[in-house]
Amino acid sequence: MGFDLLTLGSQGVLTAQRQLNTTGHNISNVNTEGYSRQSVEQRANDSAYWSANQWGAGVHAAAVRRNYDKFATNEFNITTSALAHAQTRNGQLTLLDDMMSHSAKKIPENMNEFYGAVKGWQTARVTWARAKWCWKNPASLPQAQRH
Repeated sequence: MGFDLLTLGSQGVLTAQRQLNTTGHNISNVNTEGYSRQSVEQRANDSAYWSANQWGAGVHAAAVRRNYDKFATNEFNITTSALAHAQTRNGQLTLLDDMMSHSAKKIPENMNEFYGAVKGWQTARVTWARAKWCWKNPASLPQAQRH
């Protein structure tokens, strides 16, 4: 970096050109969905000390940054994750509903068999001790009904 006026002036013009390019980019993409505005961060170059004097060394474009609203971005992320959770839950509940609607025809048959077995015990006048033994030993249930 030089300290002459031509170098300082050219650095200033190049920085301003970078800012104008970014502004043009922002204008051309203003209607683009999802586009966020950009801005140029301008910084001063380190100054130099010569004798007892301080000499400025001009400016430069340090960075081009995207400007966005952090609150809006956070709310969007929360809403998107809540929507995904609701869609997943809806899919799982739909699957469960389909399974239950197809198996609902079989449930009454199984319940009728169970109540028929209980009624059979009632008519056979099974003692409480024998019934308790059958509940604890279900593998031997067919043998117990033969006796």
